[in-house]
Amino acid sequence: MKKEIAIFILLSVCFLTYSQNEAEIYTKIYKVYIEKLKPPNIDYSFGATVTVLKRPIYMSKLDTNAYARFRDKYDKLEKKTFNNFIIENQSELHFNKIAVKGIEIVMLENESVPSWKDIISKYPNWIFSIIELSNIGFNEKADQALVYYGFDSGPGVGGGFYLVFEYRGRQWKCIRVIPGWAA
Repeated sequence: MKKEIAIFILLSVCFLTYSQNEAEIYTKIYKVYIEKLKPPNIDYSFGATVTVLKRPIYMSKLDTNAYARFRDKYDKLEKKTFNNFIIENQSELHFNKIAVKGIEIVMLENESVPSWKDIISKYPNWIFSIIELSNIGFNEKADQALVYYGFDSGPGVGGGFYLVFEYRGRQWKCIRVIPGWAA
């Protein structure tokens, strides 16, 4: 019985650690990348609305065979981080993972994205982009992470990046940006 309780406590601590790590990483992505997409003529004093696809479009073309290409861009990317990233992204992104304080997150189904006009009329504080975020892959020590971020701001305006984070000095820092696509 004591062994089962110890395992349960250990798993709970690991889950909370991963959840806190995910929250910190998604918040950093918001502050560094997504906030820059805000149009200057909208009053965001009452908050902002971010629309996020449940499954990044570009991710469907990625599998474990792509590790060498990623390693060429960042030679310290651990294979365990990359493989965990691929495994984690077999499922859809869930709202509770990407919640950022003060930001309304609207999850969009990939098959039924509303028109921009419909989104603007429903969410007047919308940041004018459809965002793609992936689930985060971690290494075994949970001190290296890989996540995908992309945005579509209209015809011919968008891009996607793989971000490598490392836990340094009590915080997550983006160490490398690996290009995925650009429009």
